[in-house]
Amino acid sequence: MVNIIQTINYIESYEHANIISNLISDSGVNGIRVNLCKYSRDIVRTVIREFIPIFLRKGIRKIYLDIPYPIDKARIYGILNDKKVIKENDEYLIKKGNNSDSICDYESKKIYVNCTKFDVNRDIVYYGDGEGAFRVSRISEKGIFCVAKNDFYIINGKSISCGYFEQDKAVMSNILDSIGDMEVSLLIPFTESVDVINDIRGMVHNNVSLIAKIETESGMNNIEEIARKAEGILIGRGDLALYSNLKDLFPNLRDAIEKVRDNKIIFCTGILQNFSDTYMPERAEIFDLMLIKQLYANELILSGSSDFNFSNIRELYLHSLKSIKRKVGFINNVW
Repeated sequence: MVNIIQTINYIESYEHANIISNLISDSGVNGIRVNLCKYSRDIVRTVIREFIPIFLRKGIRKIYLDIPYPIDKARIYGILNDKKVIKENDEYLIKKGNNSDSICDYESKKIYVNCTKFDVNRDIVYYGDGEGAFRVSRISEKGIFCVAKNDFYIINGKSISCGYFEQDKAVMSNILDSIGDMEVSLLIPFTESVDVINDIRGMVHNNVSLIAKIETESGMNNIEEIARKAEGILIGRGDLALYSNLKDLFPNLRDAIEKVRDNKIIFCTGILQNFSDTYMPERAEIFDLMLIKQLYANELILSGSSDFNFSNIRELYLHSLKSIKRKVGFINNVW
């Protein structure tokens, strides 16, 4: 069997956390993943100190926290409405800004991101997991001028792969201080060398385990050394696929995983998102799930689901529970 971890995108209140705990415990899911990178820095401490103990008291022992250290993706912010549309062939300026809603300016086609450094050594910049793309036209002191390659929606908080936000150790210290003696696992983003693992290892308590996220070709090349120091390897296929030669991606990934197959191997996947309302999963999802099994995965992290939205689970607990159980049952049947 495989362990199934459910991503919870946002925890909105003490009541919400309690209902999530009940759903997780009753559905057969083995644990949760909370992406701290999607919370504003001033409430991360609250999320950890007030909500994580609720899950632990409920007996949920697999708790994964995505941390924004040592870097975080350049996320879009400052959008006044839920989403804005990007138009194909229009030119946009991607630029740094301060974290203020007032700077959002789509009329002049500016996209503000929370990054300290731009890192564009490529012709194409992707948004999210490839939902949108820009062709870079030029780079200046003002930012990155680029032309949209398709129509798509921009959603506040999603990332854009044009740069990154460098974090100092104070961010990590704040997270660890909030964790205290709780037993959790930290997901380390864009791990490319063992140096990052060693750095964080020197800061954490013994009850905190480290999971290296392999999201680049450099990470795959160094996967053996990284695996020797980490408690697990998470394969971030979304980012791997964006900037890899697709014909080489699977053989390279297979060869890399063969070297570390005795370690904990985790796949983060968006499969079964629409399984709540259909009799069978989509065919691509079925084959994707079987492929993940062949790559020696012993844990799956499912993406965030509407089943865990506050407005949904408060009134539709039984519907949500049925939906989650169907997903768990299907995954276990494949395994």
